[in-house]
Amino acid sequence: QKSLHTNPDKENTKWSPYDYQVSIMLSKCLAPSLPSGVHKKTIELYSNIFDILKETNLSQSITLWLPGIFPLMSYASISIKQDLLNLFSNYICNVEPIYLRSCFKSILLSLLPALDDTTSEFFNPTIDLIEKLKIQLDDVNHFWQCILLSIITSPDKRTGAMEYLTRKFPLFKVLGGTENLNKDIVLGELSLDAKACLTPNSSLLVRAFCRAISDDNLFVQRGFFDILLSRLPLNSAVFQYLINDDDKELLLLHVTSTVMK
Repeated sequence: QKSLHTNPDKENTKWSPYDYQVSIMLSKCLAPSLPSGVHKKTIELYSNIFDILKETNLSQSITLWLPGIFPLMSYASISIKQDLLNLFSNYICNVEPIYLRSCFKSILLSLLPALDDTTSEFFNPTIDLIEKLKIQLDDVNHFWQCILLSIITSPDKRTGAMEYLTRKFPLFKVLGGTENLNKDIVLGELSLDAKACLTPNSSLLVRAFCRAISDDNLFVQRGFFDILLSRLPLNSAVFQYLINDDDKELLLLHVTSTVMK
């Protein structure tokens, strides 16, 4: 850290020497066995390095620096979580979209543990941070694909994902009656976020709900059931026209199986 502060030309020096070795050492300093004071100093070092790299160089090397930070939220102390959120907000939210896209699912997985406790002081700031990252990503389809994939692949992150969807999941509702409808009309009635969840096909959305309502955690099961009933009821026009037959059968089987347990 002293060498970073003694940088004679902070404005023009936009690189970090031995960046790979430095990133490895910093990641080791964030080990869960180390005290929070070490974590806090390490976050400060990350901030100093990101200040030096500036936006362009940080974007190009983001996959080098982020892996060491990703696990921290799941075990960070209260005093560290705010510093970590600030790091994401001040630097990661400014990464160029083309580079942000490559690691966006991992970023989501690292933040979802902060949503497990809805009474936490970090709950709303984390929701706001995810929304800020969504805007920076500038690709609503990729955003929802990452959310749904996180639900499918990471059971330990489903509670956080459930709390996010409870507040931000789009409403799959078509105004008016169900007469004279077809796939194009129904799709045209949906919001941009709802369309993103269903395109290029509905399989990812259906499989995410199938995994979630079959989760071992009853709290997660009920939460996703509530989301399904309130946002995508099985008697809706969206379910009828935009969900393919195989996915309808799969979802109905999982719903029935869970209810019958």
